[in-house]
Amino acid sequence: MTRAAHLSRIAAFAALLFALGVCSLRAQQVEALMPWPPQSHEAAQTQQLPETGRHAGAVSALYRSLRTAALDQTMVFHVREAEIDCDDLHLFLTDGTIAFAHDDAGRVTGAYFAGEGEVLMRPPDLTEHASLGLFSGLGVLDEHFSAAYLRFNRDLRAELKPYLRESEEQEEFVHLHGERARELAQLDGLRLLESFTEDETLAARDRFLHARLATRLGNLDVYYDSLAEDQFKVESLGRSDDQPYLDVWMAFPGKSARAMGDSRPMNPPGSASALPIESFRIDAALSPPETLEATAELEFDVREGGERLLVFSLSRWLQVASVAADGAEVEFLQNDAVSGSALERLGNDIIAVAMPAPLRVGEHHRLVFHYAGAVMQQVAPGLLAVGARGTWYPNLGMQMSLYELTFHWPRPWTLVATGRAGEPQREGEMQVGHWSSEGRIPVAGFNLGQFQRAAAQADGIEVASYSAGIFENSPAIREKAAEAAARNRAIAEESAAAVLKYTQWFGAYPYRTLALTQMPGAISQGWPTLVYLSSLAYMSAADRQRLKLNTFGRLINDEFILEHEIAHQWWGDQVGWKNYRDQWLMEALANMSALMLIEEKNPQQARELLELYRQQLLETNQAGKRYADAGPVTLGYRLSSSVFPNAYVPVTYGRGLWLMVMLRDYFADYESSQTPPPSESGFLRALREFANRCAGKTATTDDFRQVLEEFLPRSARFEGKRSLSWFFDEWVRGSSVPQITLRHANIRKRGESTVASFDVHQEACPDSLITSVPIFAEMQASKRIFVQRIFADGHDSHFDLKVPAGTRRLLIDPNRTLLRAN
Repeated sequence: MTRAAHLSRIAAFAALLFALGVCSLRAQQVEALMPWPPQSHEAAQTQQLPETGRHAGAVSALYRSLRTAALDQTMVFHVREAEIDCDDLHLFLTDGTIAFAHDDAGRVTGAYFAGEGEVLMRPPDLTEHASLGLFSGLGVLDEHFSAAYLRFNRDLRAELKPYLRESEEQEEFVHLHGERARELAQLDGLRLLESFTEDETLAARDRFLHARLATRLGNLDVYYDSLAEDQFKVESLGRSDDQPYLDVWMAFPGKSARAMGDSRPMNPPGSASALPIESFRIDAALSPPETLEATAELEFDVREGGERLLVFSLSRWLQVASVAADGAEVEFLQNDAVSGSALERLGNDIIAVAMPAPLRVGEHHRLVFHYAGAVMQQVAPGLLAVGARGTWYPNLGMQMSLYELTFHWPRPWTLVATGRAGEPQREGEMQVGHWSSEGRIPVAGFNLGQFQRAAAQADGIEVASYSAGIFENSPAIREKAAEAAARNRAIAEESAAAVLKYTQWFGAYPYRTLALTQMPGAISQGWPTLVYLSSLAYMSAADRQRLKLNTFGRLINDEFILEHEIAHQWWGDQVGWKNYRDQWLMEALANMSALMLIEEKNPQQARELLELYRQQLLETNQAGKRYADAGPVTLGYRLSSSVFPNAYVPVTYGRGLWLMVMLRDYFADYESSQTPPPSESGFLRALREFANRCAGKTATTDDFRQVLEEFLPRSARFEGKRSLSWFFDEWVRGSSVPQITLRHANIRKRGESTVASFDVHQEACPDSLITSVPIFAEMQASKRIFVQRIFADGHDSHFDLKVPAGTRRLLIDPNRTLLRAN
């Protein structure tokens, strides 16, 4: 996970910050830049930390200086016909006034421009082209701006010197724009701090530019970061139903990086791949209903050196007391915000640690964090909402590590955690337990409650369910103990059955235990050996019926969500995802796994669920846009935006599931014509190989494609190539839900054979869309016979096929195995 991807984990919080008084005017040219709260580069927490102590030193002072850089009255110039070029980004300062800002050390790191300017960026591919069009209605970002705030880590003033002339408006310009510039300076303080603390080698290839532009489309943020995986990004603040959203218009690697292809370095400094954490040792004391106090020890090796500042995720509700690196206390930044500001009140979910010196390749380091705070909340007697599930300890995002967890908690509470548990010990009124990960896992967590336990066995795997026997917002206090116990046992037994089936399909269960624990709310999460299961799953069918869930909610919370989360033990836990563009893969595979189980037990219910997902994609929002048009599954978190506030679920889970169904049935149809047919589907064998090959690693969408291609039947190859690029380029990285129709069908005898001539027409899709379409012959008494699959290439394709004698008419996809609108 890159530095940019790591920080995107707090994008949801950043969106909340946007609600604090920003206007995004789209009807007319914006006359002045508005200071938004920081988007993704600020390290600030809920409470203001004192300015004293070992965490306050030279790095902290530099950070504060960078965040408060003010315009210099002696550096105000008239600028004309200047151009700033950064690979794919072109900024033109056509005519206006510019004032430069510097920090306390005299570095020029900012500038405010007012006048006539223009920004030009071309999206490099169809995905980003469509994303840009969704928010702007444009195919190319070519916009004039009337004001710009620029932040940079190179001396832009020197680059622009040939275009600068003396100005007579120095005092007036600074008076007019100085306060706004000072507020905007806070946005990039942390990113600039990274630049000015790294070594010379890394600094030589580190170029950062952030431009906030006032355009007719609103205030736009345009980024160029040479060290990020998505080197270019265009963002804006959007709103829907008065809720703020971070709209990512475009995000992509630069032209030079694209030209490098697979040879491009994939371990950006500061990322999880550049600093793989070998092990976590965490000792935590829990005091329900709220408090956690912990010491976390992290050991890591340096793959890509040069950086000094390490940025970790950590809940805003946890206050760090100290950080030590290799035995010596070091500076860190947390809760560092202007006193009384909205940023101080709301905080953020990161902590920045300043190492004593820039890191060197091959070094081994040990960090120790001491911290405490309230990350739990009691919602019913004995039932806690454990918050900060992914940020209760400092981490660098999605990566595979070893974990040793020690917990101290009071009796009579029960604690369940990721990993294999040792026998808990009593220390007075407290209990002490140890959990060790079985191999490398991407994340660790715990749940605490006054639980009832029910257990089942799955071929030597201990499966246990933990229920509080009560639900949040429920007036009844364990009035249905027998019913709750029965449901708890049923969940354990259903889970054990799912583990057995998945083991048969995908290979050995990755661990030796599985715990399912009640979690308040409607959300569930499947972590290694630990499933946080929504209270809805622990309710009886009658209780859920009283909630008046819609049909989709009823189907999801019946058994599907349980089996989906268990499938994450393979997809998401044993195999992780590389970055946000690959996260869809784990959700789609978990959904597919659950669907396969439902198909065996209740085929009609499985078909109903698939159809509901299809309908969700075809639903329109208030602007009349289909959710399918929010973008491809590979946009990840970017799918949720002001245009499509709720698009993530229907696209990631719904379209993702349909893609898996299409791939499975594509394999199956070709295999059915083999003599003899294979004893097991190539798709299933490919899933097993993918799970085995990528175990303990993070995988990409292309890793999955390459494994599938190895098992592709020869007869299924498009244009004779052992490749599924046609499917992944158009269906995975595209968003079409086409209408597919059969036209001009003509069935006739040709000698001893019966031949059908017909056209297949695809619309509401790009001309490049290729679809493998199953063709059936309808015989007498409505009997259907599968003929073969054809590749519909583009809008219109003509075919001549031999069909069975007695064919009355041809049918396209009568079993509805294709994601299509009709």
